[in-house]
Amino acid sequence: MQQDSSLKILVWDQIEDRVKDLRLKKQTIVLTTGVWDLMHDGHVTYLENAANWGHALFVGVDTNARVQRSQKGSKRPILDQAIRLRTIAGLASVDHAFLFDDLESLVKIVYPNILVISPTYTEDPEHKRFGIANPMDIRIIQIPSMSQTHTSGIIQDIVAKYGHGA
Repeated sequence: MQQDSSLKILVWDQIEDRVKDLRLKKQTIVLTTGVWDLMHDGHVTYLENAANWGHALFVGVDTNARVQRSQKGSKRPILDQAIRLRTIAGLASVDHAFLFDDLESLVKIVYPNILVISPTYTEDPEHKRFGIANPMDIRIIQIPSMSQTHTSGIIQDIVAKYGHGA
């Protein structure tokens, strides 16, 4: 049977409807977010681990504008948000994927049972994950990095190997 992973890509109205359906079925909703630029084994492992915490994994993909406002800087993302979104939706561990620009609005609309974060977010005050999730009684799970591969390292390797004219 052939699958069309683009069906996992949701817009905001669809997120709300899907969440209501899952809540009626008493299923555990897991949310995580990220840039997901230059996908690598660390991203895949992280998302597989996140999916194991519930029945449905919702993955927010940072918009290009959000990434550029973040600590990643004006040269990121490397890949456009549409490409990053489609790539995330193509992973078996991901049930639903969507773009987001505002974390607080996203957490309020999904209102997950569990918010999964990586270790880097505990030190990053811009993401405000703890401050948003705690008053809503959302369980926060921190998944440690299981990979030595990081997007910034990939970028550095490409520049070192191919220079600026690759």
